Amino acid sequence: MPARDEAPLIEASLRSLLTQDYAGPFRVILTDDNSTDGTGDIARSIGDSHLTVITGAPRPADGAGTMAVSQGVAEAGDADLVLLTDADIVHEPAHLSSLVCKIERCGLDLVPRW
Repeated sequence: MPARDEAPLIEASLRSLLTQDYAGPFRVILTDDNSTDGTGDIARSIGDSHLTVITGAPRPADGAGTMAVSQGVAEAGDADLVLLTDADIVHEPAHLSSLVCKIERCGLDLVPRW
């Protein structure tokens, strides 16, 4: 989850992911993309063992984009499945389990690994 200046919603978004009804193992990785509003500090204060908060690399001087998504994916290592989400979404409790079920049932490989 890349996040830049999402302080108003980041706690609700993360807690909605951390309380999913999914029975398997999972991690939530947030890349704090140089936030200036305390987004990373709020995320770190949650202190859940399923949550990893990383500090994103400095943004390019020309302001042309960010690498927050790829930094988060790299942190996922050799995970079998990586799902991406925006930082301002509050997820329903069954969201993760329903996505995994659909992927497994349909044999989808939606996005190749970078």
